[in-house]
Amino acid sequence: MTRKEYELVYDALKNYHVYMDKDQRLLAEQILDDLYYPREVKDREDTDKTGQEFREELDNLVADAETLPFEDEKFHCISIAFGIRNVTNKDQALKEFYRCLKPGGRLLVLEFSNPEYNWLSELYDLYSFNLLPKLGQWVAGDSKSYEYLAESIRMHPKQDEFLKMMNEAGFKNSEYQNMTGGIVALHFGEKII
Repeated sequence: MTRKEYELVYDALKNYHVYMDKDQRLLAEQILDDLYYPREVKDREDTDKTGQEFREELDNLVADAETLPFEDEKFHCISIAFGIRNVTNKDQALKEFYRCLKPGGRLLVLEFSNPEYNWLSELYDLYSFNLLPKLGQWVAGDSKSYEYLAESIRMHPKQDEFLKMMNEAGFKNSEYQNMTGGIVALHFGEKII
């Protein structure tokens, strides 16, 4: 199987590349410098690449989500988990993700969000703004980073607002799914031309 037969997935936050075969089976994934193979891939006979050979084909880079250094229509999927809230210009980043996706490609955004219920929102704010910084100070000796975390979550657009931003960037069939009562939401959309 040649490299061109692999689907390429780009995780905008983790420098995470996944190679899949044409039947959507995971071949290998790289997280920074480590290469992992799922058990079923190790046992398959149709891939003769060694870990070292995969490593030589993969590149890692640090890039600004607002100005990605990739050609148009490069990826089948782009994902970002718990990072879009830290992007200064989210609209620009969404446009860049759209530009870098192949037609039919998908964007997946997992992020802290807005709780669905008032009682949960009040409880979550109590935890986020009071308990979390104290835990951060106790465990890591750093309360400021945890105060920032709570503030960045509150400043992130609510689910419907972020969905609208995705649609304005060009994504179609955009939806979101709340998890943990809306504390976390998964947004997804497709590039359909």
